[in-house]
Amino acid sequence: KPEVKLEEMVANVLAAHDERNVETAKAFWEIDSDRKGRISRADVEKHIRRYLVRGRSDYMESLKADVVVDMVDRFMDKLDANKDGLISWQAFSEWNRSNTVESFVGSSCDGP
Repeated sequence: KPEVKLEEMVANVLAAHDERNVETAKAFWEIDSDRKGRISRADVEKHIRRYLVRGRSDYMESLKADVVVDMVDRFMDKLDANKDGLISWQAFSEWNRSNTVESFVGSSCDGP
């Protein structure tokens, strides 16, 4: 019968948490192009256009509308709680615990 000691379990949980924090920080700093510690609407749009809608051009073309603008609007609505046009590290890191920008864009581009 396998036995896991409390110390080992805690170490595993903390390591996973640390790894997730590193991934979240990397994602945040990838988007925050001016390195001010806040993500602007322009940062989000630039990131999505540059990195995340590649390979989905058929879907984008079929809509005859700017899907990226709609994605950015929805992204900002979710994360810009005080509606100042900026996403804080805290808001992003909390959201990123159970989401990623890539999955958000993917679910938006994959269509119904």
